[in-house]
Amino acid sequence: MGEDNDYGHPARAAIDQWRGARIYRTDQDGAVALSLSPDGAWSAVTRD
Repeated sequence: MGEDNDYGHPARAAIDQWRGARIYRTDQDGAVALSLSPDGAWSAVTRD
């Protein structure tokens, strides 16, 4: 995962566990900021 990632991380099995989830990637999405409220709601903001 990630451009020019020679290390093989994360493992394919780890990626497969998150199938269907929105995955934020700094190599594609830029900077990622996550906010979590006490009731469990969350939001994400990306910036190139």
